[in-house]
Amino acid sequence: MFKRIGARYVFWYNWKYRRSGHLFQDRYKSEPVESDPYFTVVLRYIHQNPIKARLCGSICEYKWSSYKEYIHKNGIVDYEYALAIIGNDSFEKFMFETVDGHCLEYTDSSKRMTDEELMAVIEETFKITATMIQCEPKESRNQLLESILRMEGVSTRQLSRVSGISTNIIWTLQSR
Repeated sequence: MFKRIGARYVFWYNWKYRRSGHLFQDRYKSEPVESDPYFTVVLRYIHQNPIKARLCGSICEYKWSSYKEYIHKNGIVDYEYALAIIGNDSFEKFMFETVDGHCLEYTDSSKRMTDEELMAVIEETFKITATMIQCEPKESRNQLLESILRMEGVSTRQLSRVSGISTNIIWTLQSR
């Protein structure tokens, strides 16, 4: 009975929002780290995550963290790269800075389009709404996605958000 209720709800939800697939298909998120500034953001995010999850009160208190390796340099973690970017003296201060926002949403705001701008560009350039891309046949859908990804200021996650297509599908296209 619950399976039937769930299946009907997903069918209705997909029909209403013109999407396809599982209702909770993109729960796991990952992104390649391709720049030094993003690497530092990810490193701080990882070290501060136990605090956000309320597992401890400070970065130093979480026993499974690699943070202490960066401070005491015991040799288990390859810390040289991070310390070369951030600096030995500023590492501790950098790790304790509170930052609003999320790691996976890090952007260089001078280059990124807003979701609304991206939707307008897709509609103007390709004469299709962003949400209708997922209704296209697979080959033309993939060509559209590849063309959009080549535009400056478009991220994989953002394209997934505005089109409703799984980030995994988009990443697969990007790695071709």
